[in-house]
Amino acid sequence: MTDAPFLEASIAHRIGPLSLKAEFTLREPWTVLFGPSGAGKSTLLQILAGLIRPDAGVVRRDGETLMDRAGRVFVAPGQRDIGFLTQVPALFPHLDVRANVGFGLRSGLGRGADKRARAARVDDMLKLFHAEALGSRMPGTLSGGERQRVALARALAPEPRLLLLDEPFAGLDISLKEEIVGDLLGYLRGRSLPVLYVSHDLGEALQTGSGVIKFSDGGITAQGPALEVLAEERRQLLVRLGVPG
Repeated sequence: MTDAPFLEASIAHRIGPLSLKAEFTLREPWTVLFGPSGAGKSTLLQILAGLIRPDAGVVRRDGETLMDRAGRVFVAPGQRDIGFLTQVPALFPHLDVRANVGFGLRSGLGRGADKRARAARVDDMLKLFHAEALGSRMPGTLSGGERQRVALARALAPEPRLLLLDEPFAGLDISLKEEIVGDLLGYLRGRSLPVLYVSHDLGEALQTGSGVIKFSDGGITAQGPALEVLAEERRQLLVRLGVPG
């Protein structure tokens, strides 16, 4: 844990029948935003990424104001240094894998870096996620797991200061999910890149040993260590499995 929060947010927003109200600070390197489908987790991530302008609120990353409705401050999504990976990766269908991974480097690593440096960064990201052989492939020819690897490589290529993951591995089998998450954790180890990971999978939340924000009906009901915040859900799961708690 660090002394200063890397993310501070106070948000109020109404979308359809959902009234979202959330106030929190994040200090853990990996935090799980846990809650049922439809609770507002994805909407919250889109607000943090700048894809939705909330009705009211403030978002600060590392002390820098990214959004302040009252103060009329709004940093565009592409200027926030935030990597965002969704459950269905939005790869550009007309670009091959290499071009997809390198796309964000035009305004990221591209600050003064030449074409050779950008190509080397793409190589490093593809290698990290075991996707070197996919470089010339088009997104439409990739499997689900391959698309997720490429999308993760693209999200990390510009070296963001915050990574938002919206259940990106929910559709993958357990072994493939563990492999990709293992690669990601290996990359993050020793780097100051915090992650906010959305999930409604109790096993995932408990496995990481991370901090947890428990989310329900558009609001935060608890925040703290996973084993404390999700103690009741864990107890209920053990009862269903017939395992002594």
